[in-house]
Amino acid sequence: MNILIRAATGNDIDEVERLYNDLNDYLAVHENGPRWKKGVYPLREHAE
Repeated sequence: MNILIRAATGNDIDEVERLYNDLNDYLAVHENGPRWKKGVYPLREHAE
């Protein structure tokens, strides 16, 4: 498996926001080590 890691661009912001929301939904019902909270952190603005 090849994994490419790269910096996000402005074209990626919608996908990054979806990732943040999906991750926070998961963390809301599982162990939340980083203590992130949907609507608080991380937000779209953090990616921008």
